[in-house]
Amino acid sequence: MRYLLPLLFCLLIQFAAQAQTDQTLRGRVVDAQQHPLEFVTVALVRTTDQQAVQGTLTNAAGEFVLHYDAPSAYQLMVRFVGYQPYQSEAFALASRDWGTLVLTASAAELGEVRVFGKQDLVTAENGNLSVNVAGSTTAAGQTAYDLLRRAPGVAISRDNVVSLNGKQGVRLMLDGKLVYLESADLVALLKTLPANAISNIDLLANPGVQYDAAGTAGLINIRTKKGMAEGLNGAFTVGVSHWYTPKTNADLNLNYRRGRLNLYGTYNHQLGNYAYRYTLYRVQRDTIYDSPTRDTDKRSSVNATLGADYQLDDHQTLGLALSTNQRFGPGLTHTTTRILPEATGQLLRTLYATNDYYFQRSNRYNASLNYRWQDSTGRTFSAAADYGYFDGGSRNLQPNVYRSPEGTTLSENLYRSLTQAGIHLYAFKADFQDSLGRGQLSVGAKFSDVQSDNDYRFLRVEGAAELLDAQRSNRFEYHEQIAAAYADYQVAVSSRVRLQGGLRLENTRARGQLSYADAQTTPTQPVKRDYLNLFPALSAGYKLSDQRRLSLSYARRLDRPAYQNLNPFITLLDELSFWQGNPLLRPQYANRFAVDYATGGNLALTLAYTRTRDIIASINDTLESNKVAMTPRNVGRQHHLSLTATRSFAPTTWWNISASATLYYVDNQIAFDVNRQFRLRALAGNVSLQQSFQLPFWSLNAELVGNYNSPTTTSANERNHGNGQLDAALSRKFFKEAGSLSLGITDIFLTSRWNSRSQFAGFYLRSYGYGETRQVRLNFTYNFGNKQVAAPHERKSALDTEAGRIK
Repeated sequence: MRYLLPLLFCLLIQFAAQAQTDQTLRGRVVDAQQHPLEFVTVALVRTTDQQAVQGTLTNAAGEFVLHYDAPSAYQLMVRFVGYQPYQSEAFALASRDWGTLVLTASAAELGEVRVFGKQDLVTAENGNLSVNVAGSTTAAGQTAYDLLRRAPGVAISRDNVVSLNGKQGVRLMLDGKLVYLESADLVALLKTLPANAISNIDLLANPGVQYDAAGTAGLINIRTKKGMAEGLNGAFTVGVSHWYTPKTNADLNLNYRRGRLNLYGTYNHQLGNYAYRYTLYRVQRDTIYDSPTRDTDKRSSVNATLGADYQLDDHQTLGLALSTNQRFGPGLTHTTTRILPEATGQLLRTLYATNDYYFQRSNRYNASLNYRWQDSTGRTFSAAADYGYFDGGSRNLQPNVYRSPEGTTLSENLYRSLTQAGIHLYAFKADFQDSLGRGQLSVGAKFSDVQSDNDYRFLRVEGAAELLDAQRSNRFEYHEQIAAAYADYQVAVSSRVRLQGGLRLENTRARGQLSYADAQTTPTQPVKRDYLNLFPALSAGYKLSDQRRLSLSYARRLDRPAYQNLNPFITLLDELSFWQGNPLLRPQYANRFAVDYATGGNLALTLAYTRTRDIIASINDTLESNKVAMTPRNVGRQHHLSLTATRSFAPTTWWNISASATLYYVDNQIAFDVNRQFRLRALAGNVSLQQSFQLPFWSLNAELVGNYNSPTTTSANERNHGNGQLDAALSRKFFKEAGSLSLGITDIFLTSRWNSRSQFAGFYLRSYGYGETRQVRLNFTYNFGNKQVAAPHERKSALDTEAGRIK
């Protein structure tokens, strides 16, 4: 395979270059002031039946490209809101440059317009799904994390591991910037991103080689809204929510565009507590440890962005963006562990443990410089240079008190832990696209450098003195460099057949060093990782008819360990429970094969098989006779077969439905060690249903969103019970549709709970609980400024993978 796949890729390009050439139509759309218009609808219409045979949207430079090869007479139709439509005279099949089209603004302002049809809440294309968040009523007042939990085929476990179509190993992108979800801090970042700022969530099961190879189960891209108007425009949202505790949210988006300059800024915050209730019940060495916990997260979050784009000329754009994401505040957990023999069930003693996180911070800062060039033929070149810094830390005071069944204090210990993490991230990337033969060639390169420094101090408090535990206190330094390059070629061999082949090369060099606070303890040997990988991606598409398409695809991908999962320090949850990193973690690799069938974007079916080796999973293991430790390990391999179906339709003009269902079979072959080996199989599935209604009274819009995840097996030896969630909301527009008021309730029946169990010889563990997912939300949004000029080009960062692997 090492030699066969590159050979097939070369043969593909050679075959495509010798094939007959398609006809190509190019052009550019501008307004009366010669400003390029983005997102203009351009369609090629057959004159015989007025059927649109090809369609596209203009890019940031106002340019479009259409391909066609069926002999006929055509017309070019161009439409954009606020402008008079354009329709050409009929013309015959021939490649041509249409030149520049100038659209004229409509003579009169639009009056009140009632739109009875709505965009589908979920659309499908080439095995990928896109969720229309901007058209969702229940999204008001929620966060990106809330939206992910209910997205089609997406499930999030209690420890924030995301799976897509029943497969773990998902990577998240924010506007094309990859974010890893193993990290609790990065999940916290998602909880700070308001749903009001999001336009779409793309579920990419078949990402191309232009993306980093990370993500064995695929990618999830969260696309934020962009400014749309000349002059000053924007929107603000204020909201409140409540169930166990009150919460408030606020969001402000501003955009100012004048001539070649575009300035933009955002600010949002989330204030209020978030409650959890969960229990760990374990049986170890014939002794029961029953540990219910009350957890209150009191952290607040603040995010801000400031940026500018300047169009140097008709072909070049320069952009600068500065952003910060801050999460800070205390947290408090109370755990009561009842200890009793399994045989008699008579209480022996009780451990009362508190984690008082009196100080927590998780701050990110990022600066990005972007350049983009594009000419009239469609050639593009883009480059980005980025610097990111993560500053995290916590201070925790933890008393552990043992009491007899009668309430007498048996022993008492008090600990303090101090953590500090600083991570510097540097990256540079460049991409180039051009036509080659009858197809399009894309090439690019990227280099990233990550330097991580983690310091952990563990102290025993005795009276007024605090004694450093030098063997538990340590410092872990990690340095990683990744150099990558890719090439991708896609070509329409005929009007029905399209081929695509790509190859990505990534070279990784990593070093980790652990040293202890105890000067007499010898530092561990440096952890070294040097590996070179090839990641091919091949696909072939066949157009069965104008509305039906079939495609085959193959891709190889990997997941690298989160940076701090490599740190072997021990975090004390209480005296009987620990978390520990693993410096010996290796990347996990996956090969995925898929068959996709789609009909006009309304129905999509995907049959996929994925084989993953060196699976990374967080497992529970025993220490001594009465303690348990959670640690990430490479535990084995997995075979995963899935069938996904998505359907969107409108039974009436006032009712839209989007449904998605996945049925999957998983076969886990797991080995903790030579004495503990497991083979777990499960047939499972999930369903998602989103419905939107336009009610016949008071101009109300309604939405009902539900999902269900069946019982299943995770990548280790853990079996999860089923869960689900039902949300509902009503909304109404005011002030000539500039304002909107929404009232909703999430998780109506409080069914978004987790319940899992795992076991091996001499050990049984059950975990169950829930968060404050049921909430009543009231939100008001107001939009200001006109909406007739398109947004600047989408800004992308070179730190598309590294910023996500921070824990």
